[in-house]
Amino acid sequence: MKRPLFLDTSKTYSKVKMNLAQMPDSSIIHIARIDQLSEAEQCNLRKRNLKCVGCGNDVIFNIGKAKNNDGTKRQSHFSHKVKVECDWSQESELHYYVKTKIAEKSQIIIPLRKVKLGLILQIDSIQSEVFGGLVKDCKFTPDLSVIINNKVWWIEIAVTHPCEDRKIKFIKENKINCIEIFLDIEQVHKITAMDDVNKIIAESKSIKVINLSEINVKIHAAKA
Repeated sequence: MKRPLFLDTSKTYSKVKMNLAQMPDSSIIHIARIDQLSEAEQCNLRKRNLKCVGCGNDVIFNIGKAKNNDGTKRQSHFSHKVKVECDWSQESELHYYVKTKIAEKSQIIIPLRKVKLGLILQIDSIQSEVFGGLVKDCKFTPDLSVIINNKVWWIEIAVTHPCEDRKIKFIKENKINCIEIFLDIEQVHKITAMDDVNKIIAESKSIKVINLSEINVKIHAAKA
């Protein structure tokens, strides 16, 4: 997937349902990018076939020019062209975006804040939501299944639903290295407007080490 297109990240879009849409070339565009286009460019973009990242149906963008009843300016956003069933939400958007950005990288840094260290994960291969998570006799689907130095790692992304107890039990019993990254739903726009995944991880709400059975990655001292 191609990189999202961003320009202005100073505005707040956290209260709108859809900040992202899929372009015809499968790249992802953020509503902040459209806000910065000229009227002519916006008109040309309306002729293109934008899709909902969640359900794949057609979406349109709405520029926040009108005002709400309280006098505040309505926020720009994407919406479905016609009424359809779609469970896309800010939680889905945040989870999807961060998972996608991590999957694009060959190296990520996981800060372990309590001990002021960072794990440098040099990724050999990575797959998103693969049933079994590359582990034999596994009935779970991790967010990301990663191969690092011939060892399987799982990376979980949590917004409102952390790993369940039985999944954690399986991880520990099978000695799977696993990190869970917790994201703040209130920062949905700020995070989805970032293109640096390591900055996203560094500014996450918290990071939980579910299991580290074997350290097969580089460790560095975290910045003060």
